[in-house]
Amino acid sequence: PTLAETAWGMVVADEAQHAKSSRAAASTAVRSLPSLVRVALTGTPVENDLEELWSILDWTTPGLLGTRAAFRRQFAQPVEAGSQIAADELATLVRQLVLRRRKTDPGIAPDLPPKTVTDLAVTFGSAQARLYEQTVAAGMQRVRESTSMQRRGQVLALITRCKQVCDHPALVEHRGASAKLDVLDDLVDTIVAEDGRALVFTQYVRMGELLVDHWTEREVPHRFLHGSLPVGQRQRMVDEFQAGDLPVLLLSLRAGGTG
Repeated sequence: PTLAETAWGMVVADEAQHAKSSRAAASTAVRSLPSLVRVALTGTPVENDLEELWSILDWTTPGLLGTRAAFRRQFAQPVEAGSQIAADELATLVRQLVLRRRKTDPGIAPDLPPKTVTDLAVTFGSAQARLYEQTVAAGMQRVRESTSMQRRGQVLALITRCKQVCDHPALVEHRGASAKLDVLDDLVDTIVAEDGRALVFTQYVRMGELLVDHWTEREVPHRFLHGSLPVGQRQRMVDEFQAGDLPVLLLSLRAGGTG
C-alpha cells in the first residue's frame, strides 16, 4: 500500500515468474502499483503452461492477449495440442515485446564451457521402497475419500510427501537409510578428492539441516545458504565458495535459486 501511493515512471518486476498466476498475492500486489512503463524480467516465463505467459504480459501490456478465457481458447489449448499455426500467431503477437537472450549468445558468457547434464537413476533400498508404496497407498486413499474441493490439496500433499520420501525417510518422521544420500555422498567425495567444488540444492530446509549434520559428522567442509540467513552472511558464503576456499555450498532452492 505504501508503494502504491506513488505514481511511478517505471516498475520493474525481477523474477517475474513469481507473479505468473494472476490470482497470486505477488501478482495482485505488483498490479496495484501505478506506473507508465512496466518491465518483467524472468528466466522462466513459461514453466507449466502458456497461461503463465498471459499473466505476465497482461501486467506489462494489458489487453494485448485479450482475456484469460479468450487466450486459453485461441492460443493455449491449440498450442498445447500441437498447433503450429497457433504457435506462430502467438509468437508474432509477442515478438516485439519479449526480448530474449541465451547463454550461447555472443558476449553473454564467453568463458563458460558447454553444460553437461547427467541424470543418475537412484534405486530404493527395500525399506525405503516399502515406505514409498505405503505413502502412495495412504495418500490415494485420502484423495478418494476427499470432496472435489479438497482433492487438489490432497494430491499436492501426496506429491510433496512422495518427494520427501525420495530424499530421506527422516523427512516424513521414519527411520531408515536414503539411497539418494548414498549417491550424493559418492559424488561429493569424488569432487572434494579432486579439489573440485559442488553446489547442492534442496527444496526442503529440513533436508538441508539433515545434510549439515551428516556432512559435519563425515568432516566434509560445507556451508548452508538458506532464507533465514542475513544477506551479508549469504554473501560471505558465496564469496568463500567463489574464491575456492569452500568445496561444498548447500543452498535451499528458494533462497539460492533467486539470488
